[in-house]
Amino acid sequence: MTTPVRAQTSRFGRLKNRRGAIAVMAALFAIPLLMLCAVAVDYSRLMFVRTQLRRAADAGALAGALQLMQQHDATYEAVANDFAARNRAFGAVVPNTHSVCGHWDDATSTMSDTTPCNPDPLHVPLADAVATTASANPGFLLAGRLFGGAGGTISVKSVAWGGGSLGTSKCMKPWAMPYAAILQRLGYPTDQATIDGHALTQEDVDNLIASSQANSLTFKVNGGQAHNSAGQPTEGNFYGVSLPPVQYADGSAGSPNQGAVNYAAAIGSCNNSIVSVGDWLQIENGDMTGPTGNPLAPLCGASPTAQYFDCNLKVKMAIWSQYNAAIGNPGAVLVKYIGAFVITHYDSRPDTPGNPNPLAGVTGYFTGWPSEGGFVNVPGPVMEIILVK
Repeated sequence: MTTPVRAQTSRFGRLKNRRGAIAVMAALFAIPLLMLCAVAVDYSRLMFVRTQLRRAADAGALAGALQLMQQHDATYEAVANDFAARNRAFGAVVPNTHSVCGHWDDATSTMSDTTPCNPDPLHVPLADAVATTASANPGFLLAGRLFGGAGGTISVKSVAWGGGSLGTSKCMKPWAMPYAAILQRLGYPTDQATIDGHALTQEDVDNLIASSQANSLTFKVNGGQAHNSAGQPTEGNFYGVSLPPVQYADGSAGSPNQGAVNYAAAIGSCNNSIVSVGDWLQIENGDMTGPTGNPLAPLCGASPTAQYFDCNLKVKMAIWSQYNAAIGNPGAVLVKYIGAFVITHYDSRPDTPGNPNPLAGVTGYFTGWPSEGGFVNVPGPVMEIILVK
């Protein structure tokens, strides 16, 4: 006869058999472990979507700001949204994009979106920034399915600013325009003290951006009329200059490529010489009529041999403030700004007795322009587009 197995008990009467306890504990810990895994997966997914949306918003803001700096009207919005939507989030195009223009205050790192986008002189400062928001729903989330929650929309906002200016640049034309002409156009005195001491304000730059053909002026090609009796450059002239600089801002010597052939080549193509504010550019001898007009004509859609033609060409050049006959030969001019000028007409026909030619030279107007180069956080005619937020 078998004896029945009795559960062994301790002196306190509790059972010693603990078989199945691990399974119970595993079941209890499974839920929080599953929660942590779901949260980790969802977090990675959300960060991935956010990165993709950030790329879309950055692209839209940069493209919109570039369009706004070139053409102050509502076209910036379509351009910004188009570039943002070209990016993808989880294999699909970014579904929701929204862009607005405004004025960026660098001191407070804020953008006001109440500034008109149009270059209305009554509304200064002008809009100089674009904010683009890209949004998407991340879709399936493990934590939401497990615990009954619903995923929300993720939005990312980027701001691109067409502020500051270029302190260094390349692809410049071998010309130096007088800073006095800009000051005169803006209503300032043109004495040397003002030329040396006045720095362009944001309002000045806004007014340059708003310039148009109505603000045109003509610069004479340098020649006999380019210097006064004291040998100094006459205001209102531009100068053919040799690139690269004859002396750099740090005082080191440069090796400019002189002569008509090098001068003409720099007009007809992108010159990779880097020019910085504070550099000295050596001026070229002669009036450079042929070397100026011949390579300029094809860029304006005219015959290389045409003596005069209309144009619509935006170029970068140096804006000079001082002349020094002791630097280079026959002298050099000091770069105060990297500037932008829209060429509207060229005429190389000389004055004749009784028949003066007021358009002899290069006619156009100063303007603003977004470009690439060394960024300087001060207002200037040639802006750089940067992401600020």
